Amino acid sequence: MSLWLAGASLALGVGQSITGHSAAKRQAEAQSDLSEQQIKEAKEALDALGPVKEAKEKLAFTEFQEKAKSLGAGKGEAERTVAKKLESTGLKTTTGTTEAKRKVWQQFEQQETGIYGQLGKSMGEIEDFMASESGRLTSQIKSAQLQKAASDKAAGAKFLGLF
Repeated sequence: MSLWLAGASLALGVGQSITGHSAAKRQAEAQSDLSEQQIKEAKEALDALGPVKEAKEKLAFTEFQEKAKSLGAGKGEAERTVAKKLESTGLKTTTGTTEAKRKVWQQFEQQETGIYGQLGKSMGEIEDFMASESGRLTSQIKSAQLQKAASDKAAGAKFLGLF
């Protein structure tokens, strides 16, 4: 009877091992499918970065153009204001006129430099965003590819080299 019990225990153990192996193969196949989906989604997101960059650049350039337009309108108004002040104060001398105009132009040059600086900063931020996202997505793709390869290997493994 103990031989029969040992044989039954061995058969039961082998059966459970085969069942466990089958479950592990199914789990590996499911993981492989999940990794494949992650790769697909990351590649789609990577491809979608181009239009995102274009939209961000367009927005930054539109903001720049609006500020430049506003600055241009402000220059004309400032010139008229300086002319009125000079006329009302009686400063008709070349030195007084030149000094007042110089101060106005200096203010506008500083503002103009500021809007160009802001455009450069915005473009730099866009490039940083693109490099960061591209790197993150590329890394995600590589990681999912490695996980898929490991899962594929596990799904193809044979039980005791038999099946």
